[in-house]
Amino acid sequence: MRTAALCDSWCEQGGRAVLFVDQLDPTLAPLVGRAELLTASSGDAGEQLRAMGLEDTPHVVVIDGYRFDDRCVDAFVAEVLGSNDVGGNRPIIVSIDDHDQAGRRNVDIAVDPNVAAGRADVSVPVSLHGPSFALLRPEFAAAVRDDAVERVGPLVIALGGSTASNGSTALAHFSKVMAESMLLMGHRPPELADVPRLDRAESPVGAMANAPVAIAAAGGTALELACLGTPAVLVSIADNQVPVTKALGQAGAAVDLGRLADLDGARLVSAVVDLLGDRERREAMSKAGRALVDGRGARRCLAHIDAASIVTRPVDLEDAAMLLAWRNDATTRSSSFDSDVIDLDQHLAWIDRRLQDPDSFLYVGRVGDDDIGHVRFQRSPGGHAVIGVVIAPHARGRRLATPLILAGLRACFAESGVQRVEALIKADNAASITAFTLAGFHPGVENGDHDPGVKVLHYERTDRWV
Repeated sequence: MRTAALCDSWCEQGGRAVLFVDQLDPTLAPLVGRAELLTASSGDAGEQLRAMGLEDTPHVVVIDGYRFDDRCVDAFVAEVLGSNDVGGNRPIIVSIDDHDQAGRRNVDIAVDPNVAAGRADVSVPVSLHGPSFALLRPEFAAAVRDDAVERVGPLVIALGGSTASNGSTALAHFSKVMAESMLLMGHRPPELADVPRLDRAESPVGAMANAPVAIAAAGGTALELACLGTPAVLVSIADNQVPVTKALGQAGAAVDLGRLADLDGARLVSAVVDLLGDRERREAMSKAGRALVDGRGARRCLAHIDAASIVTRPVDLEDAAMLLAWRNDATTRSSSFDSDVIDLDQHLAWIDRRLQDPDSFLYVGRVGDDDIGHVRFQRSPGGHAVIGVVIAPHARGRRLATPLILAGLRACFAESGVQRVEALIKADNAASITAFTLAGFHPGVENGDHDPGVKVLHYERTDRWV
């Protein structure tokens, strides 16, 4: 489902996505959005793609599955490339994994969207770790409700597709004691087979959004509930879910009841009843969950994928005319703190000063043969830098601002030793604020040394992108 969410966002940006699955389950079709669904058991992946008219090398290959190690990735890529495999033609390889279980290293981008994601492996060029990269379908962010709105729907039980909950005495006790109506998502354990108050959820997103409390396994559903702000009682039905339940419990976004196999039924009932009776606590949990997962993780991941296609090079004097044209564009000037038209002499003098300044780092971003923008950094004596970005007028509307920011950060970090980057943005420039927020910038100290109309965002360099 998380790979399908990434594919759907890719299609929303005008791309085409093919989702290979082990078995072509018809229940998947309405959930995969605009991606085209194929089964790997139908034959050669490359032949299937070419039969669909996809003769070119894929831009991106995304791998998600614990049993797919580096050998599987390389074999699949070779199969997909077929006769197209010319030197340097390898697509961007993205690995989605939980707690590095698959151990893939021969990839370009590694994504672990878990709340309890561990440290990044430095052998992978880009590691995206943490719930800000939770890959959720867009309807989750669209269904977010106000914290103060009372949720009057049935309770939700969401234990995913696993049968690991079979034989749970806690669920058996819970179903006998609780009088509330309930909706079931995913696997139906035998313990709940004959419960009269339990119906299957026809609209999973709506059911979760309206539920006052959900009982869930700590897999992807836990991140969906956090995004919706639905208070959750979480259980672990697999070893890799144990750190997730603990992390969400410590963050105040859920109640951690540990392993389902070890859970006492009375404790499960008590946790749900106590939560139902405490509206203030439910509202606090709702806010904590939404602070962790905002539903834009797929867009963040795609921005990093797009950034991997951007080549940055240092600015030189031959770029002066191009940069001046971009700077004097009316739309660019409207979002700049200095909206005056700059003449050529002023511009040449500015570039010359910057090129002579060891604390200035200026880059042009290029996709293929197309120069798509300019990103610059001015380092201060304190070791932090202020960033500025200009998107070329012809490249607007292609969602390149965040990828260019990310590409610029990587270039600056590699060259400058800068550890903290600050962005100063007009407070009414919503597009720029969104672009920098998706790149990982967070609100800084506002209106200190700056005018009231300035929004201050900052990025702290780490060993991973968060």
